[in-house]
Amino acid sequence: MKKPPKSMTKTLLISSISEISGLSKNVSHHVLNSVMQVITDSLKDGKDVKIHRFGVFKTHMRLETKGRNPRTGKPHTIPAKKIPKFRPSLSLRAEIS
Repeated sequence: MKKPPKSMTKTLLISSISEISGLSKNVSHHVLNSVMQVITDSLKDGKDVKIHRFGVFKTHMRLETKGRNPRTGKPHTIPAKKIPKFRPSLSLRAEIS
């Protein structure tokens, strides 16, 4: 007997979208890729993506920090960079708790 997967993979997500919407898996695949591309492009442009009753995707600037190479012990600087963040909505938090 197979164990159910511990996480929702992209393939399982496409299958679920296909079952719920009645679309083919191929169309569901293109829809999911399009949504992910729009979110990625918006974040690259510095725009937040707000999805009502789901949450907000936004970028955050991580400051430059001091680090250490664990292998050699030499100190180095970790440069500042922009990272994506997700903040779930109150309704999503309530739904999963």
